[in-house]
Amino acid sequence: MTTKAIHNDIEAFIALKPINFRFLKSLCLKREIGKNACGRYDIEIIATSFTEDKTLCLRLFCTSAFGINLNDIEGGFGGLWIDIQDIQSHQIEGAKYKIFDCEHDELFSFYCKSFTAELIEQ
Repeated sequence: MTTKAIHNDIEAFIALKPINFRFLKSLCLKREIGKNACGRYDIEIIATSFTEDKTLCLRLFCTSAFGINLNDIEGGFGGLWIDIQDIQSHQIEGAKYKIFDCEHDELFSFYCKSFTAELIEQ
């Protein structure tokens, strides 16, 4: 069951039921580095949910991320709960969303300009 990707829509993200994806499978950070400047990070998070016959994953891709905090991500097995807040009214330059784990005192948190989410099978 792969879903159509959603873009910058928190209500549609909630409809994907992120609470069901409790296991952090991967966390990938990438950025462009040039002669004169370093860009902000793009972050891909894949969280999994196990069923009897397949592994369903939530893929979250965030662009222009900064303010990245990573805590002990080895702990909290099965306790992940990804949440997204619209922070446009907070007037943080370059940030529209805060992405964070709200289950275990924020295993990770960061700000980003945009996000894309989808369900994938792996």
